[in-house]
Amino acid sequence: MLDTAELNSVEGDPIEGDYGIKSLLCLATSVHEDGTPIKTTDSLRRHLPIRVLATIKSIEEGTTKFAISFNNDPRDAREFNWKLNSFYDDPENRQEVDSRNVEIGGTYVCRIGNVYERCRVEKMDTGSYQIYLVDSAKFSEVPADDLFHIDAAFFGGDLDYGFVLRCSTPAPDYLEALKLPNLNQFRVNEVVEVIICSLLEPCLALLGSTTKHFSRIRAESIIQGMSGEDTQNWQINFLDPEPSLSGVTSGQYPPAQPYLFEMFTLLTVVAFISLEKVFIRDILSCIRLSFLQEIINDFCGADQCRQQMQFLDRADPLPDLPCVVFDEVSKQYLRAKILRLSGDRTIADVLAVDYPNVVIKGIELGSLYLLSDRFNCSHSVSQFVWLTLSMMRSFIIFQA
Repeated sequence: MLDTAELNSVEGDPIEGDYGIKSLLCLATSVHEDGTPIKTTDSLRRHLPIRVLATIKSIEEGTTKFAISFNNDPRDAREFNWKLNSFYDDPENRQEVDSRNVEIGGTYVCRIGNVYERCRVEKMDTGSYQIYLVDSAKFSEVPADDLFHIDAAFFGGDLDYGFVLRCSTPAPDYLEALKLPNLNQFRVNEVVEVIICSLLEPCLALLGSTTKHFSRIRAESIIQGMSGEDTQNWQINFLDPEPSLSGVTSGQYPPAQPYLFEMFTLLTVVAFISLEKVFIRDILSCIRLSFLQEIINDFCGADQCRQQMQFLDRADPLPDLPCVVFDEVSKQYLRAKILRLSGDRTIADVLAVDYPNVVIKGIELGSLYLLSDRFNCSHSVSQFVWLTLSMMRSFIIFQA
C-alpha cells in the first residue's frame, strides 16, 4: 500500500481529521498488536473487522496473547486429527525433513509422544526445533528426527490455517483508556465474543464477555464524538446480545461467490471516506493488482517505452483522461486520471485509480504518460461499497 503525503478522498478533501478512533473501523486501523499508535498512511493496510463467537483455548504472557477456536468452524477437528494420526502411524508415510532444507515459518508434521500434530517451525537448535502446534495453540520442542514433511491431504484449501487462531490484544493501558475489557478478565474455555481486526497471526483482536455486562465490548466507548445517527448505527450492531455473524478465519475465503448472504471475507481497506462509504479490495483483487503493478513498472521503467507514450504534443489534456504517473513516494508508476488542470493547462492534479485515497498534485504534463491499451483504465481493482445500517447488522458486503 502506498505511503503518500497526498492522502485525499475522491473529492479531494483531507480525511486525516476524521480518521481517529471514532468507530471500530478506526480502532482496528489505528493500533499495532502491541497497542502502539501508527500513522494514518500505514493504517490503510489494515482490514475490516469481523465479529464472531469463540472459545478461548490458551492464554500466553498473562494479558497480551491468546488463542481461540471459532464456534462455527465447519471443519471437524476430531476427524482431522484421527486421519492425520492414522496416516503418519504408517512408517512408509513418514518422510523425515533434511535439516538443511527446513524453513523457518514452514508447516510440517511433528511427533509429540505418540501423537502427530501439524506444526510451524519457529527456531532451529542443534539437533532439535522450537515449534508452534497450529491446531492446539501450544509451543514445544521436538528432536530433529521427529519432524516430517506434511502430506498435501492435510494442508491447503480449508486446511490452510489451524483449528485455533492466535490473537493479540492492544496494551492494557490502551484498553483501559477506551473502557474496553482486558484479557485478564477472561479464562481458558470461556465462550467470548471476539472482534478480529487484522489478517495475519497473531491477529489483533478485541474480547468481550457473553455473560458479564461490564466486560462487553462497549460501542459507546469507541464512538465518542460521532453524530447521533452514526452512534445509533454502531450501538445497534455492536451491542446486539446475540452476534449472528458467520465469520471466516485467516486463510479461508468463499471459493466462488465472495458476497453470499451471511458470509464474510477479510478485506483490505483502500480508502475510508466515512462510516458508510468505504473503498475495499478483496484477496483476488490484491493479487491482480500486484501482478498489474509489476507489469506497469517494467513497461514504464524502460526509457524507450516512456518516450513513445510521452504526453506532450500527443493529446489534448482533459479531465478524466487516463494516464500514467510516477509516484515519488512509493517509487512506482500508477494508473491515474486527470482530476483538474491549471489555467494554462501545463500542470495537473491526478487521481490514482487503483488507490482512490491518493491524489498527486502539481504534476507537469511532461511527467505524465499516455496509458497503453494493455493497461485499460476502465476497471479499478478497488471496489466501492456502501455500508448501510441493515448491511452493518450482519456485515453483508455488496459491490456497487
